[in-house]
Amino acid sequence: MNDDQKLIFVTGFGPFVGHEEVNASWEAVKRLPDELDQRYLLKKLEVPVTYKDVDKIVEDIWKQKPYLVVHIGIDSRDYIAIEQNAPENNFPGLDVNNHHLEDGKAVLTNEGKSDCKLCTKLDTTDIVKKVGDQVNGPKIKHSETIESFLCGY
Repeated sequence: MNDDQKLIFVTGFGPFVGHEEVNASWEAVKRLPDELDQRYLLKKLEVPVTYKDVDKIVEDIWKQKPYLVVHIGIDSRDYIAIEQNAPENNFPGLDVNNHHLEDGKAVLTNEGKSDCKLCTKLDTTDIVKKVGDQVNGPKIKHSETIESFLCGY
């Protein structure tokens, strides 16, 4: 990375129940280029589907002060959802190590304060408008109803 490049992390998830061989989110991420327009360096990470690993990796990512972090998750929707937020609750499921969150809640902090929901400052509605018409494939939609799987955690 040179001094002029901005760091962008893009994460995909590792295998989990029902997708033991391959997780489509990681397959999509690893196909991304390593740089965009020579201005952005993409650091791609495969994240194990465990609460403990997610906590550690997210903490490590933010210590590097990236320009942007994009977490990619795949589910059964027939479109790409650009999520606006991540709630603190609604995570009742077990991870691949059969661990769960106490009370199904995440501990979220936003600028050092506890919060019940994290929201991006990006205008995801505008992103959908600008990118959606340029994508040859599934539709892209704005979403505020993140799924209750670990990818939403």
